[in-house]
Amino acid sequence: MNAADEPVSRTLSKEEFKQLPEVPPFYEFEFGEAIEMPKPHPWHNRVMGLLCAFPARFVERLGLGLVFMDVDVDLAPGLGYAPDLLFISKERAGIYDRETGEITGAPDLVVEIVSPSSGARDRFRKFNNYLAAGVEWYWIIDPNVLGVEEYHRLGEHYVRTATVAEGEVFRPGVFEGLEINLAEIVGPRL
Repeated sequence: MNAADEPVSRTLSKEEFKQLPEVPPFYEFEFGEAIEMPKPHPWHNRVMGLLCAFPARFVERLGLGLVFMDVDVDLAPGLGYAPDLLFISKERAGIYDRETGEITGAPDLVVEIVSPSSGARDRFRKFNNYLAAGVEWYWIIDPNVLGVEEYHRLGEHYVRTATVAEGEVFRPGVFEGLEINLAEIVGPRL
């Protein structure tokens, strides 16, 4: 990893953070620290876009709630992330304000696609912060090997409920009946 890929951070209040312009560079907010998010690798975006289609179509067809990609979420006081993908169930729809577009509270599912600059943060800091904020399901996806780890909140801990590798079928616990063939997501590699 070169220095240009490492997240840059600076300290500010939540009010100052909300005043940052909605243009690159983009930031996430962790307890007074604005963390600059590096521009994603094209492969990251490809995997995110193709993966999002599976739960989005499933959720829409069954009327289960809403699926969003790359939107800001105010998880808890002092904590704001922009997960790669998230799901809000119909039962928890109140955390989404359609008029303002704001999401305040824990989505049912959060998905992070790791990159060299975010892997440790996704697996440790965000893992623990999503758990503390009440996110029920957390997926960590490695786009280089197309592996998926699924975690489910059990009390004050996450329990890994699935580890699926490229070429296998992922059956997410949060979406009973959905099957995602990981090989179909990206097709043949060039």
